[in-house]
Amino acid sequence: MSRIDTVADDLATTPSLDLATTASALGDAMYLRLMTERGTCWWDPTFGSRLHELRSRGLTESTVARVEDAAREALAPLTSSGELTELSVTVTQAPNRVDLTLSGQDNRRRKIALSLEVIVL
Repeated sequence: MSRIDTVADDLATTPSLDLATTASALGDAMYLRLMTERGTCWWDPTFGSRLHELRSRGLTESTVARVEDAAREALAPLTSSGELTELSVTVTQAPNRVDLTLSGQDNRRRKIALSLEVIVL
């Protein structure tokens, strides 16, 4: 699993990707959108996610819900363009983190799955 350490603002880049080989570009796009801090890309200030904003928020039900919202917001351009035709987002609270699991399929019906750990203290 990938870990976003929101306390140290550090990204560990060891993703757990289960991608069909032909759908790997879309899986990469999903991962990049989730790992990029929203507003930091000069070509598109809406590119990326707000997962980094959860730094030091404390692990509450509200924070868990915000992780799901941030993931859906970051991936919305992929669904609205039709590249990602189905998206399921599951969040699970664990000690000091939220486990984020995404699954879906692309416009050619190839399955895509991605799991991340969002560290929240």
